Amino acid sequence: MKPLNRRQLLQSLTLASGAYGFGALAADINLAGKSNPGAPANSWTYLALDCDRTAELAYQCHNRMSSCMYGVFASIITQLGEKVGEPYRSFPCEMMVYGEGGVAGWGTLCGTLNGGAAAISLLVRNETERKALIDELFSWYQNTSLPLYSPTQPFFKADLPAVKTDSVLCHASASNWSKKAKVSFYSPERKERCTRLSADTARKTVELLNSCFSGQSAKPIHLGERTTGCLSCHGKGGSQADVLIKSCNSCHFTDRQPHP
Repeated sequence: MKPLNRRQLLQSLTLASGAYGFGALAADINLAGKSNPGAPANSWTYLALDCDRTAELAYQCHNRMSSCMYGVFASIITQLGEKVGEPYRSFPCEMMVYGEGGVAGWGTLCGTLNGGAAAISLLVRNETERKALIDELFSWYQNTSLPLYSPTQPFFKADLPAVKTDSVLCHASASNWSKKAKVSFYSPERKERCTRLSADTARKTVELLNSCFSGQSAKPIHLGERTTGCLSCHGKGGSQADVLIKSCNSCHFTDRQPHP
């Protein structure tokens, strides 16, 4: 065999290292995706958590960072860090503070749901089950009178009404609650309500995760007559086909604002 000169040797080594790096990257993608069903589970191990402790931690975490999204997400990841260790122990939960006030005060998706969905997405590998769990979480939030959580040592002592706000949006949820509670949006009562809401949503998220990892499937959600009727025209396959929703109330009208 003809000996390689220095330039040829360096080129060969570069090509070899590049091929190795690409192979390693492909292996990582393969392990993370659906193309390798026999691949080992990822390192994000889930162990059943206590719902009551989760609620209390979420209440405390929300207050610590003034962020509902952080409160829900950190309450779950902190416990998994205690039970499992890494990679949870060093997870930068502080990144979730952006969800406060419906994403940096924009009043869009409620931060508690954003945090719950983030935890579910991190832990549940099966796409169908992941979406079903998020559907159930969002449906529960929209159709349940909240808050339910009652802290033993509240940051603000008040008898807060539980209100069904019919929306997953921060703006609609918090504003509708404030109106029915007859308090200002910027009142300590509303702030306390949202802090307790983090506890409720974290508890529900863990309840769903515990059920999922014990082998139970998520419950199917019911869209309701209004949404079903709207989608028959505006949904996929309809004559308008111009929206992607699972609840009309979440975005642009309620019982007091019927379709024109």
